[in-house]
Amino acid sequence: MMVFTDFGVLIPEARKKLLHNVYRALKPGGTFIFDVLSDKDIETKVAEKSWEVEERGFWKDRSHLILSESFYYPNLTDSAN
Repeated sequence: MMVFTDFGVLIPEARKKLLHNVYRALKPGGTFIFDVLSDKDIETKVAEKSWEVEERGFWKDRSHLILSESFYYPNLTDSAN
């Protein structure tokens, strides 16, 4: 399982290699679950840099700081098609 669009941050060659390795590792009838971002209107989905404090975490039940920033690399996106 891959979460939080881990697949989407990989360059096209790395995506292909990952999927090949997953296919080889799966047992017959096995399932691979992952989430991806749609490339539709991707430029509008790039978020500004932000800092947030969360009182409870996803992995641990305590407060933590979230530092977020996103980037759009059109040349990498275009080469995947």
